[in-house]
Amino acid sequence: MDLYAVLDISPDAPPAIIRRAYRQQLLRLHPDRRPQPGLRDAERRGQAADV
Repeated sequence: MDLYAVLDISPDAPPAIIRRAYRQQLLRLHPDRRPQPGLRDAERRGQAADV
C-alpha cells in the first residue's frame, strides 16, 4: 500500500505537507465528524443496559 497515495501527496513532499495531509485525513475519517446511521441508537441501548 502506498501511503503517499492514501494521503494524496507526492513522495518528495516536505514534512510539513505530510503532517498537514495526515491531520486532514484524520479529521475526515474521525467518527464524530462522520456519524453513522444507527450508531447513536446502539449507544443509547448500551447506556440503557448500564442503568
